[in-house]
Amino acid sequence: MEISLLGAGSWGFTLANLLAENGHSVVSWTTDEPLAHLLNTNRIHPRFLHHKAHPHIRFTTSLEDCLKNSEMIVESVTAAGIRPVFEQVHALSLPLRPIVLTSKGIEQKTGYILSEILIEILGEKARPFIGTISGPSFAAEVIQKLPT
Repeated sequence: MEISLLGAGSWGFTLANLLAENGHSVVSWTTDEPLAHLLNTNRIHPRFLHHKAHPHIRFTTSLEDCLKNSEMIVESVTAAGIRPVFEQVHALSLPLRPIVLTSKGIEQKTGYILSEILIEILGEKARPFIGTISGPSFAAEVIQKLPT
């Protein structure tokens, strides 16, 4: 399966590696052009110097490139970034696909939980496509394959 992973911070990088290790092709999107270049060239995230990016992960700063062939979206941006990122996703007018939220929190201005923000932006038709993962875990532990 080709998976779009929105966010290349420590949690996004960790999830991208787990998905790739499980046989998926991952395109990871970031707004940080120097980070995307670094990850595509030396494959090492600045926060995880002892863990290389899996070969089946490609990093991009183009949201459209990230999403064009994906079968699923995994979100890993900040709670504050959910609305602006998914407004950009919506503007691309792509077909709906499963969306997995991995961020936690609420939108400060509205008090909405993250799935409510997506439904407001993408419409009620998106509701059955939205899932969430959560739990007591830290990227630094998950990337080392420690129990969480």
